[in-house]
Amino acid sequence: MAKDITIIVPVYNASRYLKECLESVRRQLGEWSCVLVNDGSTDDSWSIIDEYCALDDRFSGVSKQNEQSCGKAKLYGVKSAQSDFVLILDADDVLGDDDYVERLMQKQRETDADIVISRMCCFENEIGNIVWSLPDDQFDISQVIDGESACLLTIPDWSIGLNGCLTRRDLYNAFFPFSKGNWANLDEVMSRELLQKSGRVAFSDPKYYYRRNPLSVTQAISPFLFDRTINDAVLVQFAQKYYPRKKALIGELAQKHFANLRQSIVDYETIKDKLTDEGCERVEKALAQSYYLMDIGLQMKRSLIWGITIALLRRFSFFQHLVVALDRIR
Repeated sequence: MAKDITIIVPVYNASRYLKECLESVRRQLGEWSCVLVNDGSTDDSWSIIDEYCALDDRFSGVSKQNEQSCGKAKLYGVKSAQSDFVLILDADDVLGDDDYVERLMQKQRETDADIVISRMCCFENEIGNIVWSLPDDQFDISQVIDGESACLLTIPDWSIGLNGCLTRRDLYNAFFPFSKGNWANLDEVMSRELLQKSGRVAFSDPKYYYRRNPLSVTQAISPFLFDRTINDAVLVQFAQKYYPRKKALIGELAQKHFANLRQSIVDYETIKDKLTDEGCERVEKALAQSYYLMDIGLQMKRSLIWGITIALLRRFSFFQHLVVALDRIR
């Protein structure tokens, strides 16, 4: 029987939790292969990858130069996959059921879905310590919906979780070849693009355990954390592109983006003395790009309210640095 699903695990300095993650993969029933993408790790991650590849021929490992982008590492694995479907598993997360993959594939065959979404359970320290889960208990998991309807379940807030979902590989073609630009924190937008482009989305019961890891790339206090403001800006543009008539939704996303950008500037002022010059330059570039995207996105909707908010942003002492950084990226 052909392996029609590839599990992709992007790995960056994940040695602390990687074996637990890979053991959850090894226990999976059915036919599958697993590509481990070493994203320039400097810890023992590669030796663990090598160990599992020698232990089980369903695993294969590839290495790439670190580009400060988890999203690119995932796409690197997707591009190398030969299967019709892919499933991305973060290196500090766990597939909770031994038949996780098999049940998602079965649901796909029953519904001819382009994406099958499981239950996502966020935990701290131990799997039994669940912080939250998506979707909630009231959600009808038996339904099959179109991609746009599924995407709207993630905006402005997530009511379904996309981690560990089964995805038709061809949906990723739009992301190849890799474009230039900031990829550091755009996973959320890419996930929504995949939903929007899908024809049918189904749901299944198996549990994907998402570790709340303060040391992960997207959680740690570092210059890269400020790339989240670009994510907010691109999400506003995403909504403008696909839902131009949903003015209230676009406005809500824009206000959220502005609030997060303003808070990011405050946060940066408190930690910039702890960053290197290179780190400071990266943060300033990210915030400047985020402000620029917001300003451009709102050109068609100029109003007194937005004029006041932009003016307030410019009153921050840091804005002079934004102007300098903005000049660098234009």
